[in-house]
Amino acid sequence: MRSAKRAARVREVQERLLQVRVSELEEAARRRDAVHQARDAWSGRLMEAAAPRQASISSAEWTLWQHWAAFVAGRVAELGNQLDAAERKVEQCREATLDQWKWAKTWGMLEERAAEEERHCRERREEKDREEAFLLRLAGESREG
Repeated sequence: MRSAKRAARVREVQERLLQVRVSELEEAARRRDAVHQARDAWSGRLMEAAAPRQASISSAEWTLWQHWAAFVAGRVAELGNQLDAAERKVEQCREATLDQWKWAKTWGMLEERAAEEERHCRERREEKDREEAFLLRLAGESREG
């Protein structure tokens, strides 16, 4: 009964962890997509803003504008990479925590198996004791009879 409750509780925790994990992965994907869209949007806006002026500005100014757009896009990409690195670090910590939880679960299962084995051995010992008592009674009755 207790092991059934424990198994149900373990399954419930596993399901909750899986749900949390899925929602976290979905959120990370949304954030990453937002960063990439922001980078592309910034680059596109800068180039669109400069396009009407292209005819009226010198090629040096146009080149400078292109470099500025590339710098901004690169900075946004760098921030995106930093966000990805932070997410990976969080994921590593989460995996370490999950590993600890799995170890605790495994330890619990080992304790449960040891308790079951102990109960089984106790039952076998009790059965042997009953058989021995029965044989002693039979031996005592045969001596008397």
